[in-house]
Amino acid sequence: MISVHLSRRALTGAMAGLLLGGCTLRGASQSTAPSSSRSRRPGASPSLRPTSGDLSAPISFSYTDSDDETSSCIFYAAIDAPVGLVTYLDGDGQPFHDQGGQGERGRGGLAGVGGVVEAAGARGYDVVSVRAPGDDDAWWLDGQDAKVRYLEEVLDYVSVECGANLDQLWLVGYSGGSEFISQWFFPAYAEHMVNGGFILFGGGDAPEERTTFSDVAEERLSLNWVTGTRDVPDHNPDEFDGIGRARNSLDYYRAAGFRRTWSDWPDDDHGSIAETFGRYVGRVLDAAADGE
Repeated sequence: MISVHLSRRALTGAMAGLLLGGCTLRGASQSTAPSSSRSRRPGASPSLRPTSGDLSAPISFSYTDSDDETSSCIFYAAIDAPVGLVTYLDGDGQPFHDQGGQGERGRGGLAGVGGVVEAAGARGYDVVSVRAPGDDDAWWLDGQDAKVRYLEEVLDYVSVECGANLDQLWLVGYSGGSEFISQWFFPAYAEHMVNGGFILFGGGDAPEERTTFSDVAEERLSLNWVTGTRDVPDHNPDEFDGIGRARNSLDYYRAAGFRRTWSDWPDDDHGSIAETFGRYVGRVLDAAADGE
């Protein structure tokens, strides 16, 4: 795996090319460059995309945002021009993110057999896994506003520097990652999403405050929940009610006006659901490609 440490400021200059000698340049993304990155010259090629012979090896990089928040990211490139981008946010402790960068991969999860990367890559999507910034090792516990800003900047960055296509953006979360997406990030970012939506595993509660979404967002974005029927307080540490939270969130977003909602409640607990990630990600991406 190629590993580099880069900041937002450093990556917009000529040093990026020197630091990343093992990467090749590819045509710019079809997505419009974000306002924070428009100092980059028009038509500039992404600098962090691996060569065609290195696509099996993910790129690991450390990203520092405009407020000096730093964390690690892993980028898995699609073989051809990317259809879109799947962004994965892990649960507390970030176990699947860490395994995805070390080659210690079991079944499902982020990068295991039948996992998110396998399913998304087979359908032409790039995947980026972003580790939660901060000291709590979790997306949803503290500092949510700063984490929203951090993830927004990471998405800007991978669009410009990795050539990711944000016109089809899918947010995939597990446990605490799902909680962060459903309660904080999606309400803040939905109006920036052209197409795509979210896929939440193992929870994902409703926001505490009512958010008003545009008719366009409510019509075009696909919202999906998958949590096991055994993901209940009696089976979980801290009495976490995964399925209760997921059902609450589903009701919230339906009431908010989203037309394209789907859910499944398989016979799984909070841990075993991870083995199904790829199957469900594939199903949702296929349905979206078919216009469902």
